[in-house]
Amino acid sequence: MGDSYELVLTMDLRADLGDDELAELRWHVGQGPRPERLPIGTGDYLAAYPLGDPDDPDCEWETVDPEPVFARRFPAMRVGGALVAELVERKQAQGWALTVRQELHPWEET
Repeated sequence: MGDSYELVLTMDLRADLGDDELAELRWHVGQGPRPERLPIGTGDYLAAYPLGDPDDPDCEWETVDPEPVFARRFPAMRVGGALVAELVERKQAQGWALTVRQELHPWEET
């Protein structure tokens, strides 16, 4: 169990989130398809691999497709409980509530 970590995230988000931002958050928590545009920055952290000589200025690069970060839903393997993620609208407080519980393993890429 020492190599597994529990990640618990709870956030209250502003009501003025844009449609693109909400679409990306919904995708990350498994509530919708991957949007064309990823404004939160997901695309900025993807691994890229050269398809030739990386020193060649005309070298093309291949980028792996992004994965949703919090879409896993099943019993946690090492930290107990369940892996969950929810994004819900807060009607009275006006905004959004994001709650995530996932487990992380240092040897896995997420």
